[in-house]
Amino acid sequence: MKKIEKQISKLNSELLAATGNKYDLRNFPKILNSAKNNWGFSEIANKLDLGDPLVYKAFINDDERTSLKNLLELVSNNKKALEEVEKLLTRNVLYLGSECENLGRIDIENEFSDLEKLLTSKYMMLERVKNPDISNFIDDWDRVKPEIIFISCHGTKYGLYLLDKKGKCEEYLNTEFVKFFDKRSEYTECVVLSACESLTLGELITSAGKNVVCVNSKVDITTATQYTEYFFKYINDHSLENSDVYEKAHKTSMEKINFEGLEDSFSFKFLKADKIT
Repeated sequence: MKKIEKQISKLNSELLAATGNKYDLRNFPKILNSAKNNWGFSEIANKLDLGDPLVYKAFINDDERTSLKNLLELVSNNKKALEEVEKLLTRNVLYLGSECENLGRIDIENEFSDLEKLLTSKYMMLERVKNPDISNFIDDWDRVKPEIIFISCHGTKYGLYLLDKKGKCEEYLNTEFVKFFDKRSEYTECVVLSACESLTLGELITSAGKNVVCVNSKVDITTATQYTEYFFKYINDHSLENSDVYEKAHKTSMEKINFEGLEDSFSFKFLKADKIT
């Protein structure tokens, strides 16, 4: 471990000196944590100096995902390292679908099945909160550490309707719900709120450093289904892109369904985080 940390420290010192302290390996926590812990960093450490154009290219940027894509070439002959870099590039999607039939049927089973068929890229991984109460959602969130959270449920401008442990619908207020995002800001990039009147919650989540797709008024099931299918298909087809992929997916989805909502009527909204933390 000490040898690896010295190798990383040496490379970082060279990188800082060469770029006038502009680029710092410590801005790439996924790469550094993985290098320290489990991907045979020492086996390729002799390549990691600024004389190697692949290394220089990998880290002269402001986006960790871009670095990981560049590292694919660097570690292509090292099976263990390649598998780890591919793992770090994989976006985990956590799906939470909550059916409150007294408020109108969503058909979350078909929705999840369709999502499974869409996400075919080796860099996309889908998991589901099987018992969709809030405690299981938080447990799965901490376990999966998803880059994307997809919540499909009924909502109002005050909160989301999710099942409690007894299987009954309960409204979780926005002010309480957003606390979960504040505590998990280090890995989640985008939150998709397929729920009526979720704009207020979306704005709160964006302030926690997340890109958000939400709805500013009411949404019919057919339109919501079409939008989310196009949205996730775009991300799947461009799975190696950086966090700008979410805004591009939103624009493409709106064009595909041929619907641009007026400001005072229904529309899916994309709220861009100032910085993904």
